[in-house]
Amino acid sequence: MEMTTAPALVATLGLAPQIITRALDEMLKPNVEPGLGPVYIIHTSAFRKHDHWPSFAHFTVYLEQTYSRLSFHLVPIKDENGRTVYDVETPETAELAFKTVFNIVKQLKREGRRLHGLIAGGRKSMIVYTMISAQLLFDEDDQLWHLYSSQDSWEPHESLKSGNDLTESKDRSHLVEIPILHLAGLMPMVRELILNSDDPTQAIRLYRKHETVEQIVRLQRFYLEECDEIDRKILLLAAKGWGNRKIGDAVGLTETPVTNRITKMARKFYRSKYTTRRLHPWPRHVKIVLLRDLAPFLNQLLSDE
Repeated sequence: MEMTTAPALVATLGLAPQIITRALDEMLKPNVEPGLGPVYIIHTSAFRKHDHWPSFAHFTVYLEQTYSRLSFHLVPIKDENGRTVYDVETPETAELAFKTVFNIVKQLKREGRRLHGLIAGGRKSMIVYTMISAQLLFDEDDQLWHLYSSQDSWEPHESLKSGNDLTESKDRSHLVEIPILHLAGLMPMVRELILNSDDPTQAIRLYRKHETVEQIVRLQRFYLEECDEIDRKILLLAAKGWGNRKIGDAVGLTETPVTNRITKMARKFYRSKYTTRRLHPWPRHVKIVLLRDLAPFLNQLLSDE
């Protein structure tokens, strides 16, 4: 994929915000990624008071002022009521965290960006979900990093000199690249489905069922590339068992145009690259045949509703 936009960083914020600033200092060095663009920081509402940043708001202002050429996107992990979760400590909040990380990474990959992921800072579960998202979505030229510090320090940036300014300080940091097994890269068809999924758990299920992935991808391509919005609604309603008259009422057509659209979609499908099946002779009830052949993909869409 040709990259036309600046590379991005995805990081999780924990109770040590200086990890973010130190990682940015390392990331912007000439030999790493001086052309870094947007920075996405995924966070909860928990924030431990820091000597330099008494609140989360102070920290965000500091980021914007200190790294003014970068664009910062603070992404809260929210529950079903739109409230930012305080911590990731239950199965429910863990799932929310996973979806948040996954969907940010997916969004950036769909934009064609090269990515850096930081797995230092944040709860351990958030770090794990960042790594899983990287395995599912990263390309070969994306990189995953851990920040190593020679000693625990609350300073926003490493100290190059000790207090008397004569000897080198032991307070140093550097990035260590973490190897990634690019699971989806082993099967491009799986990756295509994953990029069209909002649910990381579904992405994992798709990977486990890779034997049917190629077929589903072909059906998805037909659905997205050859069917207009009304066609797609007709197919989904038909897959639910609706008759053509009821479908027509739902999409603003009479029964005959619905029947004609289904026939047209069938002719297009069985004469296309999306299936090797050819219908000879043409069946009287082509709607039944078409729905049966599209079922692996349509059923997946219906299960997500």
